[in-house]
Amino acid sequence: MSKPLVADDEFPGYSLKERDRRWRLTREYMSRVGLDCLVVFGNDRFPINNYLINDRLDLVVIFPRSGDVTALGWSTQVVAQHIESKLRGEDLWIEDLRHGSRAQHIVAVLKEKGVEKGTIGAIGVEAAGLQFEGYVPYTTWKGVLEGLPKATFRNVWKDYAPIVLTKSDEEIEVLKKAAAAGEAACEAMMEVTRPGVTEIQIYAAAMDAMTRRGMRASWMILHSGPECFGWGQPIWTVRPQRSRTIQAGDIINGEIFPHYGMLEAQIQVCLAVGKISAVNERCAEVARAGYEAGLAALKPGVLFGDLVKAMEKPVDEIGAWHLTPMIHSINPLDICGSVGIGIEKNLPTIERYKNVVGRPTFGGDVVIRSGMSFAFEPNCSIGATRVNIGGTVVARDGAPLELNTLPNHMQRVRG
Repeated sequence: MSKPLVADDEFPGYSLKERDRRWRLTREYMSRVGLDCLVVFGNDRFPINNYLINDRLDLVVIFPRSGDVTALGWSTQVVAQHIESKLRGEDLWIEDLRHGSRAQHIVAVLKEKGVEKGTIGAIGVEAAGLQFEGYVPYTTWKGVLEGLPKATFRNVWKDYAPIVLTKSDEEIEVLKKAAAAGEAACEAMMEVTRPGVTEIQIYAAAMDAMTRRGMRASWMILHSGPECFGWGQPIWTVRPQRSRTIQAGDIINGEIFPHYGMLEAQIQVCLAVGKISAVNERCAEVARAGYEAGLAALKPGVLFGDLVKAMEKPVDEIGAWHLTPMIHSINPLDICGSVGIGIEKNLPTIERYKNVVGRPTFGGDVVIRSGMSFAFEPNCSIGATRVNIGGTVVARDGAPLELNTLPNHMQRVRG
């Protein structure tokens, strides 16, 4: 294993200068587009509220163009935890934390800040990244609209996103910590994998490696078999059933999601158990070509859609297909390459399933900026055989910054 970018006993954090940078950029944006206030909702899949307060995901953030930032928590436990952190001398980004995050509480704070007739930007109510229809409960937002009939609400994520997606030096140091834990998880999976072990044992090794390094790692993707084309969490974590036992000739495809400080690294693990089929070998070769094409194309000023096309070209040239995107942004997952193009022609018995078609690239017109972070996920499927590789990469002037090493190739383990 290569030397990690961040040692296991290092825990980089944020200074208050980082908070001030984010708040300054946000308020400059608000002034530029005429917003009096922001109402920001977040969740596990889209933790945008954390960007402004460096705190829990179950808080609604009320961010005025001037004045104090207010966060609303659903439970008294939120307040208790904030008090505990304060007494321990931890650096907190907000002072005004309140109990109650229902519509009536949001309305009350917005009135208190004098914006009941103003223009309010909302994040989480409509499309935000790949949350195509938002994620705020209907009754919550209905109550806010009814409680502030003279306010003008605007969905602002698309315009605000480039600010959040472009990471500072401090943020990149935090992201390096997450990527280093992902690298360790890859190594742990390689060490434990051999014929006769179960998917559970491999999964446990990866999760243990991440949590021992201080990660928030709540799940991972793992599939195995000589033809390994499924994706998603292992089905034995959903249904009550035994996990699969690894055999010689298997491919193990996985994806792990270590979070540190709510920044996420994504790592695509591909392990070949002993001698694998020629088709799997070809998939691995083409996936690696896609990875190298992505490195060559990832430059500030390039359109995201052109980057996607460059990574897809090796797969397209041999008439193969890809199940998952070749690349997408992380922190947050907002712009995303095409998925499932050609699936309806390639999988056995697919004709039994309705409405199965791929999705084109989302956010192809976004211009790459230095500091944007991406999950490189080049994958190649030939029929029902699939290989997926890649890790976390940051765009910057000059060569991109690769935060992972092991997952960028198919790795071979004892068979």
